[in-house]
Amino acid sequence: MNCTHCHSGNDYTVEAYAADTIELKQTARKMMVIMNTINQSFFAGRQVITCWTCHQGEQIPHNVPNLLIQYGQTLPYEPEEANQQAPGQPAADEVLDKYLQAVGGAQRANTLTSLVAKGTNRGYGPENTPRPLELYAKATGQLTTITKTDDGDSTSTYDGRNAWSAVPHKPAPDPVLPLNGDDLAGAKLDATLLFPGKIKQALVEWRVGFPSRSPCR
Repeated sequence: MNCTHCHSGNDYTVEAYAADTIELKQTARKMMVIMNTINQSFFAGRQVITCWTCHQGEQIPHNVPNLLIQYGQTLPYEPEEANQQAPGQPAADEVLDKYLQAVGGAQRANTLTSLVAKGTNRGYGPENTPRPLELYAKATGQLTTITKTDDGDSTSTYDGRNAWSAVPHKPAPDPVLPLNGDDLAGAKLDATLLFPGKIKQALVEWRVGFPSRSPCR
């Protein structure tokens, strides 16, 4: 699924983006109320029930959720929610070391100090045609990406400490939006992971979960 499943494909204004006219968005809001009500009523507000409890990666939920998958520690769970190292799986450091070996070894990876790249970016909805993209980065933590859209440049930048985003149709007096919280953390991670020599510094306390394979459809 993508943004246009719940938001208008022509959401060039805040009002259009926030409109609740799409049925799937209305349904998602109802589902969130159900989930929050169950957690508040039966688990003192703790997030025990989540979207995954019933949906398990599917748009149409299973009629009978498998609670062993939800609460057991010996059966596979959603890979992104690995809360402990899975038995019999390699340590995360081993996986990262293999990646470094694949790109030429840690010593060679550390020689990369800057990069410039040009390519295309494909968005959703009316912006799903390839758009020119430029990327500039330094291993000291700076990253700037520029996507050239039909309505103007969409730019994001991180200077090693702070990050900003400037997009078309952002009204004055604040055409540039500072990034905070998780958005700022994400910008820092993007800048760091462009350089293989820093990958083990950025990905700490990782755990390897159970193997998974998406079914063919």
